[in-house]
Amino acid sequence: MGLLHPKTKITLNDSEVGVVGEQAVIARLTACGYVVLVPIGVQRFDLVIEDAEGKFWRIQCKVGRYHDKENAVIWNCYTVHKTRRLYTASEIDYYAVYFRDLEKVYLVPFNHAGAKVGYLRLAKKQDGRSWGNGREALFAENYEI
Repeated sequence: MGLLHPKTKITLNDSEVGVVGEQAVIARLTACGYVVLVPIGVQRFDLVIEDAEGKFWRIQCKVGRYHDKENAVIWNCYTVHKTRRLYTASEIDYYAVYFRDLEKVYLVPFNHAGAKVGYLRLAKKQDGRSWGNGREALFAENYEI
């Protein structure tokens, strides 16, 4: 291994990608001044943050991916271990989405995400038309932390 980087490209598995995303989220939340708490044991959330008013919020970390047709960052609103299981509002308060392509983190309220997939548009459509999914477009810039 070289002093600054490995000589070959390293391919990460899904679990490793998740760890990188979670660490990026923790670093960004901490840099923004949040107190970040990590639970011991298996929970439906990955982190808890304390805001300036002393309120605690359950955070589910996700790694976003680019959807070129929609020009959006998307993420799954479920977990897959043995079966697919959707998250609920009684389990988490926010998704913290790390988008590696832009090295940005978005903090998205649970009720702003889709039932199965969350979408954050990176830009408005040039022709001014709707995105066609029946929901008002959510723009990534409004959720960036």
